Amino acid sequence: MNPSPIISFETFRSERNDWKRFCRGLLLGIGLPMVALLGGLEWIAFGVGEVIPPATAAQEQAKHPDQLWATVRQDDYVRYKFARLAMERPEVLVIGHSSMNEFRAGMFRPYRFYNFSRIIWPLETYADLVRHFPEGYAPKVMIFDLNFYMFNEHFGANYPQGLPDLHPPALSAHLLSLGDMMSELLAHPQLAWRRTAHLYGQPARGAHAISTGNGFRLDGAETWTPGMMRTAGTDPKLKENRWDDDLTRDGNVMSPRLKKALEEFVAVAHEKGITLIGVQMPIYEEAVNILEQHPEENVLADFRAQVAQGYFDRLGIVFFDFLKFPRYGNDYRYFVDPRHPSEPLDAAVVMAMAADPRVQALLPDLDVKNLRSLLDADAQADQHIYLSGSER
Repeated sequence: MNPSPIISFETFRSERNDWKRFCRGLLLGIGLPMVALLGGLEWIAFGVGEVIPPATAAQEQAKHPDQLWATVRQDDYVRYKFARLAMERPEVLVIGHSSMNEFRAGMFRPYRFYNFSRIIWPLETYADLVRHFPEGYAPKVMIFDLNFYMFNEHFGANYPQGLPDLHPPALSAHLLSLGDMMSELLAHPQLAWRRTAHLYGQPARGAHAISTGNGFRLDGAETWTPGMMRTAGTDPKLKENRWDDDLTRDGNVMSPRLKKALEEFVAVAHEKGITLIGVQMPIYEEAVNILEQHPEENVLADFRAQVAQGYFDRLGIVFFDFLKFPRYGNDYRYFVDPRHPSEPLDAAVVMAMAADPRVQALLPDLDVKNLRSLLDADAQADQHIYLSGSER
């Protein structure tokens, strides 16, 4: 049987040419514009600083001390701060949650200082953080937050339970960063040309720092977002704020699991020869009063009992309880919100620690005169969120 009447090779050749033309048109009409779009997006993202390696961002910031840095993807924060830590190798290191954000280098002169906060959350992550310090490095003194609510089982439940991968991000992470850049461009088109931080006007790298003004300074301290700054230190409604559920619920006894995590952290730090200063940070006094009225809902009473029984002393922690801080604690102008103190209040905390013989023995050269001048200047200022002169 002759197959030619059924199968026409001429038809195949004709259809193949049609398909070639179709694919060529598809490539020219869609493929090339997509490549151009991705290339343009990559160019903008690189110029903004969104896709440069965090270690490179750390080096750039060292050359440009006024520069803020923050990308949209917060996993980059850990890599960036570890890169800065390896460069600075400070004698005094602050770690912890966002309540530790505003400790500044100028408050600890003449000692080398870095604020390593805002990259860990639950107590279980603290020991792991110290284990990953740069080889051969350990600070002389490490100041960390030791707040009562950290021993509540629900605190930190919504945050990473371990450190992110410290290795350079893979291609998939790079593509996600490009996606972040696209979203930020749609919301803030000025990112295509702007290189200064919103609200503060200083040089900035990273889409988040440029579009919001929220980012890390050279000494590791963080600037506040515009949303928080709109009410920071000015809104009497701070007095009416209530606690988030994760700080108050789930019993009134310090979690044995989290106490064990603290003890592991202390052991790892002491093994490296680090002296630990644990600070219960100031909280707006009206909020503390609310907690004290409902002891069945939080672990504060048990925490205070453990302090009285010498629990932290036995662990070898130099402990300070500044929960209710004299003069400042009942003045809402010194708080961004009820549990985030301002820079001047943090300077007052350092001043109070400096009066303690234990700290005087650890940091005998601490420039108390400079601290006093900073606080005296703040007393005459018209705002009490940032402290002029505290930067390096």
